[in-house]
Amino acid sequence: MKLLTINLRCEEPGLQERLNELGKIVKSKKPEFIAIQDTTIDTGKQIKAATWAQRYHFLMPPVRYETRNKPSVALLSAYPNEESKALQYDGAKPTEVLLRGYYVMYDKNRQPHVVTIATTHVDNEPEYTMIREKQLNEAMEMLDDNEDVWLLGDFNIIREIDGSVSLADDWKDAWMEGEGNTCASGDTYVPAKNSMIKNKSLPSGRPDRIFYKSRRYDFESIEIVGTGPVISSHFGLLVSLYQREGQLPSPATTPGAICSFNRPM
Repeated sequence: MKLLTINLRCEEPGLQERLNELGKIVKSKKPEFIAIQDTTIDTGKQIKAATWAQRYHFLMPPVRYETRNKPSVALLSAYPNEESKALQYDGAKPTEVLLRGYYVMYDKNRQPHVVTIATTHVDNEPEYTMIREKQLNEAMEMLDDNEDVWLLGDFNIIREIDGSVSLADDWKDAWMEGEGNTCASGDTYVPAKNSMIKNKSLPSGRPDRIFYKSRRYDFESIEIVGTGPVISSHFGLLVSLYQREGQLPSPATTPGAICSFNRPM
């Protein structure tokens, strides 16, 4: 199973050309699930009309008057969703939501199970480090009862302000599961290497991440995509997983905080 996440930054120029490049990645990598941040209703229509997107079911939060032209999030899936919901964070802007879908999958014995795929784009104001941590914890608490769950998105984690991120034992940061990977090697916002970012003095960072916990799936690999030709000021992430065989680990839920920022002193 493959999952792709990308902050599309729909307000940036050359959107149609960038969607075409995204389509090339999708056709080459064939992810079952795609999480997109910074997309609008109009951009969603463009995506749904694209040839490469025809195999996917498309999901966005319900349209509200105050958010109809605002950047939002979307999920594309190769499977129909059994249930979906857009969940608002406590006290957040209308566009700061968790979009969640449930999907029925089958193991090698054709026994069904449900996977949960979710995406979000949390607060991006540098000074709102406490809000970012709070929103991520809200998101993961909403998802924690699910046995096989992936949270993909732009978490806007700023290394110099938010520091490193610690997760509860049963949750994992997919990038850090890769052999030899470090936090810095997973940077998806890299001004020096991205032609869409004009201010090359901005610091690099890893705002885009995939957090997950799973009984039935093991990590196989992860890669950064969209580095050339670029499709956004953010690079994307593609994670590959495989189904476990034999005895599954016991299900677990996490008491207390799931995600903690280790801020610099």
